[in-house]
Amino acid sequence: MMFWIAAGALILLAILFVLLPLRHYQRNPLAGDELDQDEINLEVLRGQLEDLEERKNAGTVSESEYPVLRNELERRLLAEVGTDREQKERSNRAIPVVMAALIPVLTIGLYFQLGGSDQVRHQEEIRKIYTMSDAEQAVSALESVVNQWPEDYQSRYMLAGTYMSRGDYVRAIAAFEEVVRQTRGQQAEPVSRLAEALYIAGGSKMTDRIQALIKQALAIEPDHTTALSLAGIAAFEAKDYQGAIRAWERLLPLTADPVGRDALMTGIRTARMEMGMSGEAADGGLSESRVSVHVSLDKALGELPASARVFVYARSADAPMPIAIVPLSVADLPRDVVLDDSQVMMEGTTLTSHEQVDVVARLSLTGDVMNPDFETRIKNVEVGSDKSRPLVISADDA
Repeated sequence: MMFWIAAGALILLAILFVLLPLRHYQRNPLAGDELDQDEINLEVLRGQLEDLEERKNAGTVSESEYPVLRNELERRLLAEVGTDREQKERSNRAIPVVMAALIPVLTIGLYFQLGGSDQVRHQEEIRKIYTMSDAEQAVSALESVVNQWPEDYQSRYMLAGTYMSRGDYVRAIAAFEEVVRQTRGQQAEPVSRLAEALYIAGGSKMTDRIQALIKQALAIEPDHTTALSLAGIAAFEAKDYQGAIRAWERLLPLTADPVGRDALMTGIRTARMEMGMSGEAADGGLSESRVSVHVSLDKALGELPASARVFVYARSADAPMPIAIVPLSVADLPRDVVLDDSQVMMEGTTLTSHEQVDVVARLSLTGDVMNPDFETRIKNVEVGSDKSRPLVISADDA
């Protein structure tokens, strides 16, 4: 509706843009337009009068005929001038009417022929879905959108996710498969979600097809979280415990949610125990090498973009390079953050090898960790301590 209001306003503006100059011209015509024709008529009259005068002098026109012929010439001139002006006035009156009618007709006609009226209606239908409070109504509306615009794979992907959340895995799989086809298998998200739907629908059993989809997703996006999670599960089920550990350890620094991190650490410990390690060894020293902080924002910073990036990392007191790092965003704060050896940046560098570290939090509005807008640190944090230290990002430390 807003689109058509705006379009109507622009059409009205275009009509005024054309009509106002024409109206002004009608009221104040350029003198030259009329004078040019009048001059021509006068020149013709002069020529004819001179010819009449010569004929009178030559005796071919009598004295009695001369005034009659002269009056006739003058009358004809007046008639022609009046006719020309009347035609111009009628024409000038018709031009604004024709232009006012043609502008909206041509504009709307061309829009429906060449423009994006269908796309506008498409976007309006999607916006309506987001305002619906009834879940059944929203699903039905989303299905209608997908049926009307089958090429819209983004709405189809949203519909597939809705089916997943409702436990309708058959329709979810069909929708994800179509999205994968439409995107030519070039996007990791629908490929990995298809693998996830197949895995759940199959009673949490790994198949060759699911594993192929996992590999396909990771080839496109090596750090895709759903694909890494499934890759760890597939390796664990195949008794490739080292492969499961590699996948889940890679996933750990990408997982900010504490519950998700605890589940991953439990999976890593279980995989290590299956490899024949003792309970203490299977823990991998994670509990002994961890550093806990509570990250929050100083209220004095005011409102910051929810998408602004936050990087929390531990480093040696005498070296600037991070040992372990967790990426977050402003939307995640405040948050308890645990840094451990599963998040190390380089092989051979671990928290376990340090008794104390500095913990730094950097906030970047542009996402550039090397040039943060705000930076806060706490020094000499004991590695392995169960105590969580407060880390408040403020402008004072910037």
